[in-house]
Amino acid sequence: MRSLNAFNVVSFLFLACLSACTESSTPVDRILPDGLLHGLAYTDTEVFKGIPYAEPPTGALRWKPPVKNVSYPTGRDALASGPICSQRKLGESTIDSTSSEDCLYLNVWLPRQPGPSPVMIYFPGGAYVIGGAAEPEFDGRKLSKAGHVIVVVASYRLGPLGFASHKALASEDPAHPSSGNYGLLDQREVMRWVHRNISELGGDASRITIFGESAGAGSVCVHTLSPGSKGLFTSAIMESPPCTAYPFPDRAKSEAQGEQLATALGCSGDDASVLSCMRAHTSDEVIKALPLKTHIIYGPGVDWGPVVDGDVLPDQPLTLLAHGDSADVPIIVGSNADEGTLFFAENDSINTEADLRSLLGELFPPATVEATIAHYPITSSAKGTANHILGDIFVCDARRIARYHGAAGRRAYRYYFARAFFDIILDLGSFHGAELPFVFGNALKGLPVLLIGRPLRDAIQGYWTTLAAAGDPNGGNRPMWSPYDPASDISMRLDLPVAAAKGVRAADCDFWDTQRTP
Repeated sequence: MRSLNAFNVVSFLFLACLSACTESSTPVDRILPDGLLHGLAYTDTEVFKGIPYAEPPTGALRWKPPVKNVSYPTGRDALASGPICSQRKLGESTIDSTSSEDCLYLNVWLPRQPGPSPVMIYFPGGAYVIGGAAEPEFDGRKLSKAGHVIVVVASYRLGPLGFASHKALASEDPAHPSSGNYGLLDQREVMRWVHRNISELGGDASRITIFGESAGAGSVCVHTLSPGSKGLFTSAIMESPPCTAYPFPDRAKSEAQGEQLATALGCSGDDASVLSCMRAHTSDEVIKALPLKTHIIYGPGVDWGPVVDGDVLPDQPLTLLAHGDSADVPIIVGSNADEGTLFFAENDSINTEADLRSLLGELFPPATVEATIAHYPITSSAKGTANHILGDIFVCDARRIARYHGAAGRRAYRYYFARAFFDIILDLGSFHGAELPFVFGNALKGLPVLLIGRPLRDAIQGYWTTLAAAGDPNGGNRPMWSPYDPASDISMRLDLPVAAAKGVRAADCDFWDTQRTP
């Protein structure tokens, strides 16, 4: 059976390539308020790539809010994605050669049909340190065609260039008296670009959905809580969001890490001298100055991400959600059945209870560590228990967001993605990010959605794009999806068949709610 399945995979890839590679395109121009774009037209879609939405954040603009891009009235080729933002290669200390500090670009796919069409803006994930719009998994053509929506995918600043804080940065500009969160401000600038230009691309600026996975979903969560982002979108989708499971660093903690960065770069003196020195270093030097966590979200090293700065993010997400401060828009939020497997797949260091305690100690205070060990006794292996714990953290974060959003009188649709993806090769179940090929319809690291999974792909694309179009995911012949109600605790189980599921990980989520109170 395994060899037959492998043969089917190879055959599918060959036929998909044969179909895609023989299609021709023709040049197409679009005149926007920002300028003239030269793109490509296919039978069902127009594509414009590598569109700048802000000035390059280099030199004096490093560690500053994005500056609106100058126009390009004489025309600009929009035929290839811009570089992804400066980052290391996954799991390595070397810099990704395809990345650059000049990276504030977006790609657009629009259906060739009469508009106006709803718009979906995607922010890629990657723990706020890797990833970008140029990744083939985020090609928006199939999603655009499936739902007759305009798909926008954007890169944003990552790592220390996107999220470093420093007291000198906070005092540098009276109009922006905080620091950090530059990557989030880039995303907000993408939304503004869409509002400014999308009608000339056949889009409807009154129907804008922001969505993302992992760090991209965490970003979406922040935008639903950020005063400056509210009003720029009309619905939101969060796929496995890290938003309420851990406290975000506050200004003091993030500025202390910024001091470590300055010291590692050899920068000292008064504020002006420190900033001048830090901006004089190359982006590669900045990215490599402090070691990242060895396993992205755990292990020795630093991490980067959103900061409770009192401006972009006024308070902890959990506190804001509990106070009903989320945007008054419908949301889809959910998680996958085996979120933890991807993070431990190549880690053999979790073998004993002591190893597990050490891991948990990096994430939680001592009281939570003890409570977690009591709730999750090791039954088969410490690594398996770690998988279970990390998976539940994502699952229960999604439930918590849905509960608070609904308690504020807004509609939240909770899902639970349970489809194992390519277990014949990966053996990771429905791992973190496994839903992405069902959302975009593209291969994930060369592995496509097979024929048997296409009904699930069609259902997910239908739910996602119908929310974007109508503010409600229901329609067509898909199973009815009711807004989340804590009393019934019913989620939509995204598997074959698609069906409602009651009490998903309820006891475990009840436990985590006792550990995460506003």
